[in-house]
Amino acid sequence: MVNLADQKQNILQIKAMLEQVDWVHRVEVSKSWPDSLTVLVIEETPIAYWNDDAFINLDGKVFASRFQLGGDLAQLYGPVGSEKLVMQQYQRLNNALLKSNQSIDVLALGDRGGWEFTNNSGVQVLLGKDDIMERIQRYLQIVENGGLVAYMDSIRLVDARYSNGLAVSWKSQEMDLAFAKNYKIQRELRL
Repeated sequence: MVNLADQKQNILQIKAMLEQVDWVHRVEVSKSWPDSLTVLVIEETPIAYWNDDAFINLDGKVFASRFQLGGDLAQLYGPVGSEKLVMQQYQRLNNALLKSNQSIDVLALGDRGGWEFTNNSGVQVLLGKDDIMERIQRYLQIVENGGLVAYMDSIRLVDARYSNGLAVSWKSQEMDLAFAKNYKIQRELRL
């Protein structure tokens, strides 16, 4: 005869064993009368790829898989132990970018604590370590109100680590020269 404590322990062991399986987010196991178990398995929902070799869910939990998913999941990178922080930052930044029809394709937290992302237009944006949300707001304001939105396909990199502006690197040197010449002409007209 099996006592009630042993049955409870067996159910907990089965639950723990099933929760170790890749792609299993949560398991609920209950005893059904007279002698069967009911098992409910809730699978993981991948939000992004993590460090090229795993997936990450909305809670920042990393889970491995032998399979690659199709579709357009973002790519997140960060040092070991930074999973939850990177996922939280991804959600904050992506929500801010969505207002201007941008989204994050790649987000990386460097070993020294600096943040950078690549948006859905292929533009790499450097944010640095501090004042991240302030910098993303400045970036969005300059892109939208400063007229850069029309040139997103021509921009290679935006450095938003400055305290009161940003620097733009163009995909072609002709764009660099055209903007420099235009700036010089406008400055001379004001004088």
